[in-house]
Amino acid sequence: MMFPSLFLNECRQTLKCKTYYIIIICMLIFFISQLSAFDMINKPEPNQESYGFTFSSDERLIMETALQVLIGEYNANRYVTYPIGFYKEVTLSEKKQAKMLEIIREISGLDEDELKAAYESNGINPGVSAEQAKLSIAEDISYERFMELMKQADKLLGGGSMYRKSYIKYIARVPASFNEALQAYNDIIYKERLTGAYARLFCDYLGIVLAILPVFLAVTRALRDKRGGANQVIFSKKAGSASIILSRYLSTVLMIMLPVLAIAGYLSVQFLYYGANEGIDVDVFAFFKYSLFWLLPAVMISSSVGIFLTELTQTAIAIVAMGIWWFVSMSVADLGGGYGWNLIPRHNTIGNYQVFIDNFKILVLNRIGYSLLAILLAAAAVLVYDLKRRGKLAIYGKRASNIKGKP
Repeated sequence: MMFPSLFLNECRQTLKCKTYYIIIICMLIFFISQLSAFDMINKPEPNQESYGFTFSSDERLIMETALQVLIGEYNANRYVTYPIGFYKEVTLSEKKQAKMLEIIREISGLDEDELKAAYESNGINPGVSAEQAKLSIAEDISYERFMELMKQADKLLGGGSMYRKSYIKYIARVPASFNEALQAYNDIIYKERLTGAYARLFCDYLGIVLAILPVFLAVTRALRDKRGGANQVIFSKKAGSASIILSRYLSTVLMIMLPVLAIAGYLSVQFLYYGANEGIDVDVFAFFKYSLFWLLPAVMISSSVGIFLTELTQTAIAIVAMGIWWFVSMSVADLGGGYGWNLIPRHNTIGNYQVFIDNFKILVLNRIGYSLLAILLAAAAVLVYDLKRRGKLAIYGKRASNIKGKP
């Protein structure tokens, strides 16, 4: 009965921790600023003026659209990027602008004078798009070479631009037809029962903060024992190393997930009320299911990194390590639902059901893989802790075997 007692005590200690409430406040601020009000989907009707847009997979159109966007940003010297998922406007130096011009020239097949003439012949001032200037792709440029040039452009901008590989396939937007819009609507209403589509967007945004915030709580909890000199007392107790570390780890995961599930409950009630008014059969458990499947592994891995590295080093290095991992994951994430093996799988759109289904297997493997890694790190933390208790590892320059009263 030692473990339940330790687990409940850890939960109580967390409720006394200021860091925990700061994390909840950060989570709520992020939720309110990004997702407090969803735009509900409306059924498309025949002869509407617009049915939104869809993405073209035509390579030529992708290249032409990218050139149009790049020309406009080059002439204004204002480039939109999302280096860690958030908006940033980049202005290039004269040297980097010259390199960007070389990229534009190779894609268009025109030299600098010809580019200038293309604008002047159409009576257009700098700052307009390639479409307005009637520029096109060079006939001899391949899609592979184009992608290499886009990679160079993204590198010049510091990454996270719309020219990166994970985004470029979404750059060519074309008007959606009535049938396409109706199919997307039917997928959301009948296949996903409304909440499935919105739960993915919920996980897309909450996953950003839940991949980094738990590490702060895990580190704070472990370092508190060091600051208070409690390790010497804990080492002398009869509780097993696994009970001590796992109670701490699981309480961290649970206490982080509780506000997440509370938000999921709040959204479920909102959608249930909306569905009842609109006559839509809503999956009331979708936000809970997606939270446990999509978000829980992120909380597990962030917490386990915090527990393991803090026990190993007795420093806050876990925050730095997790921060670097988080930054890299945000920089390479595919917003359209490619998922892959990224720590933070993104699906930054309502719907896009077919992409979700096509990539579902890799998403399942992704979440299972990170859950298993989290368990291994937690087990490694138990091993490190146990070695310290048995005097095999140094603690603050001393060995646990030197602690008076150690059994």
